[in-house]
Amino acid sequence: MQVRSQLAPIERGVGTKKLGIARNCATSTGGSPATATAPNTPLWRSIYIVEIAILAIPTLSIMGLVAMLGTLYCSGMSLIGLGMLLGDALKGELGDESVGFLVLGSIGAPTSLSGLFAIYRFITLSEAYLDGSPAKLLEHKRDFRAGMLLAVAPLVATTVFAVSMMLSVPNVSLALPFLSGAVLFIPITHLWLALREAGRAMTKESA
Repeated sequence: MQVRSQLAPIERGVGTKKLGIARNCATSTGGSPATATAPNTPLWRSIYIVEIAILAIPTLSIMGLVAMLGTLYCSGMSLIGLGMLLGDALKGELGDESVGFLVLGSIGAPTSLSGLFAIYRFITLSEAYLDGSPAKLLEHKRDFRAGMLLAVAPLVATTVFAVSMMLSVPNVSLALPFLSGAVLFIPITHLWLALREAGRAMTKESA
């Protein structure tokens, strides 16, 4: 019994050291033992950086430029259509051209602006993910949902435009910039998996 009582402090010390090593290992991989799960590990974040460099940056550069130009162009078209419509009203007639300008501009401007906001949400969520904290990533969960909703209209519009362009002019290279948004589903899926695993890890940790 005396030997057992003398070994007890040593066993507790060894257990404490093991627990400390486990915590240090978990911290080095991006969080606590409950939060250091794939794809919230440094390896997965490194893969995401590659996805951003190869897929997202070239695609978002093109889409961002198109969205900015589309916002300006369609806003101007709306103003021109509105002016033409007022002129037609003063003449007592309604021209199809003025209505077409106003309708296209009114649809195109918010669609392009929606694309810009979707890009902003994607960048914000990417920064939170690369920060390495699952808790911080979960704080931006609404950004993921909002970004997906904001991206629907621009993606549908660019896809329809690309398909109509290929039907009228059989040249795939002209339509590729408008179809390039499809490659973003790879980093978007990566972010979705990271959010799901972060949620599971935080649930286990709280339990």
